[in-house]
Amino acid sequence: MRAAGILAAVLLATACTATVPFPLPRRSPPVTAPGELAPRTISGPSPIASCGGTDQLVNAPEEPTLAVDPSDQTHLVAAWQQDRRPGGAAYGAAVAVSRDAGASWKASMLPDLARCAGGPYGLVSDTWASVGPDHTAYVSTLAITTGRPLGYSVVVSTSRDGGRSWAAPVVLATASPPLALLDKPSILADPRKPGRVYAVWARFPGSTGNAGDQVFFSRSDDHGASWSTPAALTAGGAVETQNNELVTPADGVLLDVFSQGAPLQSGHQGQVGVLRSTDGGRTWAAPATIASFAITQTTDPDTGRTIRAFGQDVAAAAGGGWAYAAWFENRRDGSSAIWTSGSSDGGRTWSEASPVVEEAAQPFLPALAVAGDGRLGVTWYDLRDAAAGPGLGTQVWAGTSADHGRTWRSRQLDRPFDLHAAPVATGEGPFIGDYEGLVGLGTVFAAAYVRTTAAGTANRTEIAFARFA
Repeated sequence: MRAAGILAAVLLATACTATVPFPLPRRSPPVTAPGELAPRTISGPSPIASCGGTDQLVNAPEEPTLAVDPSDQTHLVAAWQQDRRPGGAAYGAAVAVSRDAGASWKASMLPDLARCAGGPYGLVSDTWASVGPDHTAYVSTLAITTGRPLGYSVVVSTSRDGGRSWAAPVVLATASPPLALLDKPSILADPRKPGRVYAVWARFPGSTGNAGDQVFFSRSDDHGASWSTPAALTAGGAVETQNNELVTPADGVLLDVFSQGAPLQSGHQGQVGVLRSTDGGRTWAAPATIASFAITQTTDPDTGRTIRAFGQDVAAAAGGGWAYAAWFENRRDGSSAIWTSGSSDGGRTWSEASPVVEEAAQPFLPALAVAGDGRLGVTWYDLRDAAAGPGLGTQVWAGTSADHGRTWRSRQLDRPFDLHAAPVATGEGPFIGDYEGLVGLGTVFAAAYVRTTAAGTANRTEIAFARFA
């Protein structure tokens, strides 16, 4: 979420009541070798519909993340914001678990977090899921104390039984405007070291929210029960850094891939950057640049108004000894593209940017993953057939590459939906998230993403899931 927007919005949040679980779908038989799976809805009617929060968009799940168990590819965990607000943040965080590679799901609200689900925080945002090699599941969240004093916390919830039950969240860092505010946390459970978890987030000075920031990092070696003192990885100053994502392409190598700019706003030049550690995050090499790009914002081809999809929305993935980054540019001259770059030496050097798709139709919001067979996968949203509808016709596309991103095979993944029906972020246009979920399984990819409902009701979305090869 954008730090400046949330600061003003959360002051209006109100207390909510307790919740009940989502309706549960029928469980399918276990899957041992996942293949392709047609899109299906994994979210349900909002369990916090009666919460009564200010500007609560009931039945508006947004911004999913998806994690796969490195020891069991049939074990998946998804998390998302439940009942988003136009001004930023949501009234709850939902988590869903599958034990059959996504054929069926059990979803509930993350407990002891948002007030609408029996917790202490008025609003939550930026959920991020990860699963360790011992089946322990983790979800990080930006938790917000509303009213005055306003406060931001990076918290992590842990489930030692793979997502069936969750311990109360542990606080990693806090900040209160006007001194500072926090944004966009993400986590990574080390796939080779049980109990070790890494977390990274942005810390903005002052109450402006977009005047440059620092990247902060913390680590746990006891399944998230305790965390190291947060350490600044960047010096701060005029450069704004966002969308930090942690990956580990090889044993002992930890990378943080991010976007940055001075400022990180449309019309300026930006960089996809990377930080590198070889000692589990204790020390880090100086930031390096993967690629430079023009920071752009997606626009509605019908009206010319903005869509909340910014060039800062980079993605990263690792597997098979490689690390990858993806980003997009939607230039007004029509030369829009989604780009990838790869590294085979643990993030020291990166390949020249290669296009996944180049078109005038503004592809946006890439998600990135590596399958067990080493292939690279990407999903994105596409406006190439926007005029065909329904409404602002938006498609979900998927691409796969067997040569580390040099060439691609692409396909449409899901039916078109009306982006006009998505929740509108105040001053920024329709919003479905600053990231979507994608993981690699054995020989397929699993995607969790937002689409608007078939009925086209305004401010109504759902979380969909699909597998593709």
